[in-house]
This record gives sequence, structure tokens and C-alpha cells, in this order.
Amino acid sequence: MGKINYNRYFNAVLQDDVDVLNELTPQISDILYRFLLIRYGASRDDALDCVQTTLLRGVKRIKEGGIEKPESLLPYFFTTAKHELFRLRRSKHTRHVEFVAEEHGTEAYQLKELMDEERMSVLTDCIQKLTPSSREYILYWLKHPDYNAQDVANHFGISLNAAWTRKHRILKVLQACCEKKLAK
Repeated sequence: MGKINYNRYFNAVLQDDVDVLNELTPQISDILYRFLLIRYGASRDDALDCVQTTLLRGVKRIKEGGIEKPESLLPYFFTTAKHELFRLRRSKHTRHVEFVAEEHGTEAYQLKELMDEERMSVLTDCIQKLTPSSREYILYWLKHPDYNAQDVANHFGISLNAAWTRKHRILKVLQACCEKKLAK
């Protein structure tokens, strides 16, 4: 295999000369293939994919006038092949990371669900241990999360400060109870 005549290849693309393209394309493909294998350690399949994409882009670029001189062709092919390989590697890496993240996300979600169930069970037990009036008070807050302290105070016929104080005292008792049960 002698030196490739890129002027011939360039003109063959412009003139749609299939015979010359069939002669030169395998030679150019081989050069790009070896370039990716040796210089960048590409796998066989990745190198073949990148070479094919590079040649297709090169032909399109020549026909659109993006490459104006035949001497620009080889540097264009090398640069494009390299970038295609990097793009391919990046897409493979990204897909792998997304897959791993999804797997771990699913397990964490299941674990979170179990923990939430356990916490809810502990909270329910602790609420049951409250005095009847404290239980009624905190359950009212839980059933109406969008109510403000004034609404709750009005419902129970107490002052605004008493509503806040009562709520925070009950929450402290519940917190201590839950921490004690979860620590077991």
C-alpha cells in the first residue's frame, strides 16, 4: 500500500466517483483505525464505529464546502476520529453511571420506605402513650397541617401562646419517646 493521494479522494467525493472511493476508502479507514488503536487505545469495535462516522462526516463536509483543500483532509480525519472516540467513551461512561445511580437509588428508596414505616410505627406508639388531651391536641395538628397556631388556639379555646407552648411540649415528649424506641 503506497502513499494515499488525498487530492484524488477529495475529487472523487466531489464527482461521486465510486470506483476511486472504493479504492481509497479502505486505505484511509485502515490509517484511521490504526491511529485510534495505537494512539488512544481504542477497542476494535469502538475504532471501527469512529472511523465509519468520521468518513461519513468527512464526505458530507467536503460536499457542503466545509473542507476546501485536499491537504486539510487528513488533519480533519484525525481530529474528527479522535473526537468521535472521546464522544463515544463519554456516552458509554454516562450510561454506566446512570445505570449504577438508578440501581443504588432504587435500593435507597426501598430502605427509606422501610425506615419511614418503622418511624411511623414508633411515632404511633408514642402518640398512644400521651395523655388523652395531649393526644387529641397533637392529632388535631397532624390532621390539619395547613392550619396556623391561631386556628388551633381558636379550636381548643386557648391563647395563641398557650397553643404554641402546648404543641412544643408535646413534640419534645414525642421526640424523646421516639429517640428512645429507635435506639433500641
